[in-house]
Amino acid sequence: PESPNPDQRPYPRDFNNFGPAVGFALQLPWLGAGKTVVRGGYQLTYLETGRAAAVEPIIANPPGSTLSASYTINNEYVDLAHVSSLIPVPQTVTPMRPFPLTDRTQSISVYDNNFEAPHIHNLTMSLTRNISNNLTVDVKYIGTLSRKSTSGFNINTANFLTNGLLEAFNAARYGDDSNPATVLLDKIFAPVRGAKSGAQYLRTSTRTVSGVQVRRMLANGNYSGLAGAISGWANPSAPLGTTDNGWLLRAANELYPGEFPANFIVANPQFSSVTVQRNLGYTNYHSMQAQVTLRPTAGFSMTSSYTLSKSLGISGGNPTDPRDFDADYTVTSNDRRHVFTSYGTFELPIGPKGLFLKSNHGFASRLLENWQMSWVASASSGTPINWTSTTSMLYGTGVPDQVADFPWDKVGYWWPNGASRGNIIQNSLKFVNDPQRNPGNLTGTGYVTNLDSLNAQCTLYAAADENDNIILQNPLPGTRGNFGFNRFYGLGSWNVDMALSKAIKIVEGKSLQFRVDVTNIFNHPTPGGNATATTPGAITYYASNPSLNLAGSGTYIGDLLAKAGQRSFQARIRIDF
Repeated sequence: PESPNPDQRPYPRDFNNFGPAVGFALQLPWLGAGKTVVRGGYQLTYLETGRAAAVEPIIANPPGSTLSASYTINNEYVDLAHVSSLIPVPQTVTPMRPFPLTDRTQSISVYDNNFEAPHIHNLTMSLTRNISNNLTVDVKYIGTLSRKSTSGFNINTANFLTNGLLEAFNAARYGDDSNPATVLLDKIFAPVRGAKSGAQYLRTSTRTVSGVQVRRMLANGNYSGLAGAISGWANPSAPLGTTDNGWLLRAANELYPGEFPANFIVANPQFSSVTVQRNLGYTNYHSMQAQVTLRPTAGFSMTSSYTLSKSLGISGGNPTDPRDFDADYTVTSNDRRHVFTSYGTFELPIGPKGLFLKSNHGFASRLLENWQMSWVASASSGTPINWTSTTSMLYGTGVPDQVADFPWDKVGYWWPNGASRGNIIQNSLKFVNDPQRNPGNLTGTGYVTNLDSLNAQCTLYAAADENDNIILQNPLPGTRGNFGFNRFYGLGSWNVDMALSKAIKIVEGKSLQFRVDVTNIFNHPTPGGNATATTPGAITYYASNPSLNLAGSGTYIGDLLAKAGQRSFQARIRIDF
């Protein structure tokens, strides 16, 4: 309103966000009147703030606009009486401007023109049974289905799948220089390769991008990084203090007109990244929840619950393959298959009102009565762990190829008595060289060639058993591993906290309370995967999931290097009046 464009909106109006909420309760007449009730409900809710939260930062920060205001005091004392003379502070405004194709250092965020409000379907069904006046049992189904969650995706992801680079990189990596696909590399590197072929130049180039030489990117199958390096390849002869990013493709396009447009590898080459906010995320959560409630009975009360659940979905951002988002559908990071909780209180049956020592009176009775014990107990299965390959042979997070039977029977807690570390798979897998690292002088598809010493640049590892039989290996470049996401779960955890309290009545309206709280009363440690050295000889241990990947770090895979958790006491005295 009241702007030069009052009819324009940040996103279209959405008039179909109808959010019904319905429910029912039915009292069953069987097995005793008024003792059994069935309830159910459905609700559709829209998260309008989710759309606004994604859009507002984008429209408030258009690319190329900056505003800075500062004031420097030159040896002058300034107090509140003089502040008004400094307002307004001089401002410097840089207006919006187009970014040249040679910049490629700026990022931009935009959003889908049809950006919608995320919404959630809530489904419930429960059966409640009053076993007695003090005991109730509930069994529930609860489902939460989120749809059109907001997520950002970089559409400037370097393309190597559909422009011929995949075939050309493979030929250069495997030493198949007679393959017609290498002609593409001859043309791309024509401005810099001299007498070498394009494949040979790529195998020997020591040009570094983000700390990694492009020849190592080729050797390790990091084709997305390699394609991005070619897209941003700057002019080595550019004047000092200037940038000429993307020079290589422009120079190659001058030699071969029309074959290498500016967007040959990335969609918007004037930017380093272009993040589009869209409605691509969704999750499906289903659970069975059982609860037993005992109301105060003879000084005892308790509530215990158990949840069996599963949560699956996709985030919609950073996909393994931008051509198939749904293939990343898997259990989510917040999935907890089993959760048990229990809490309650117990009045110790001693003193004038208890079963024991009832005959005491006076000061002795005051000491014996009103003792109360309470507890909070919890147990939960572990969080999902993703086993990753060394590098993603596509995009996003890569997973290995499983080529032999995995020792699932050995997955679980394993920490020998007195050992300084444990392992989540009982030391059943170790690191070996990945088959893609050329053994000897073998050549062919899948082997990194020895030509130009490229094989020495390959750092891929595989997982093998004690007999060196490979179980997991890196997929070939441009392919998705078959092991899947989040096939592992971290170690579960359990804990019991307890408290003992005693209240003493002093006079009417005044009492003294003594209480001792014990955290982790069984002194149960939780194994974890990390140990951080803070100072020489000092280790800070904390619980975390073990590292499951093909990075070749350490001897065995899945090491548990730390334990966390210890018993602690807290005592306090309080006067109530």
